[in-house]
Amino acid sequence: MRAYLQSTWTKVGLGLLLVGSGPSSLHHRRGRRRPLAGPEPQSHGPGLLFFFTFWPAVICIVIGVVRVRSRSCIGPGFAREPAGPRDPPVAIHTRQRC
Repeated sequence: MRAYLQSTWTKVGLGLLLVGSGPSSLHHRRGRRRPLAGPEPQSHGPGLLFFFTFWPAVICIVIGVVRVRSRSCIGPGFAREPAGPRDPPVAIHTRQRC
């Protein structure tokens, strides 16, 4: 989980999601506390902000998750033996295959 939160793409996506949904959720919570204002608040600004930031936020989060997963997985590679006595030893990957 920490690797996902360290990704720049994921941070940008979560920031966009917070900026886009924060005002809308605060506006709706404020409307519930004031029953005389009507059952549904009539402000369009927070809704439009959420509309224009939700899908870019989801796309950034998905890109961040895919990039972190692709970095943590290795392909079907095999460690080769040194060809001669002067070749350096080859490190064997210990990461989990996906």
